[in-house]
Amino acid sequence: MTVVNRTATLDASVEEVWAYFSQPENWPEWDPDNVAVAEDSEPGIVAGRMWQIEMKNPKKGQLTFRDVVEHESFSWSVVALGGAVSGDATFGFQTAEDGKTLFSYDFAMSGFLGRLLWRFGRNIVLKGVDGGLSNIIDNVR
Repeated sequence: MTVVNRTATLDASVEEVWAYFSQPENWPEWDPDNVAVAEDSEPGIVAGRMWQIEMKNPKKGQLTFRDVVEHESFSWSVVALGGAVSGDATFGFQTAEDGKTLFSYDFAMSGFLGRLLWRFGRNIVLKGVDGGLSNIIDNVR
């Protein structure tokens, strides 16, 4: 499995960035592949918490948080089509000397269809990761 790594400096504190990602309604704002998060999704980044999401393709998926270290890092997975497509990411946060946030974003795809998409549609995956990072930079304040 190939992992895509991206980093950026965000013009917000770690606490502000963490609060942004803790709100389900913010995920469609930054993730270009995410259309909606179910309205009954409980806010907060908590290991084991699941959100039902709607994506552009495939339509439905389940996002699950894991490996949560508050204000430092968390991982999440999205599983769709019975596991045929899976996306796994880790977000990391460090406070820079100027109070901004050093943000890291690792993403990988797995599952039969996920591996095919990575192999034959790598540019689509990279466009989503880069678009997501750009949106995060623009929206996290």
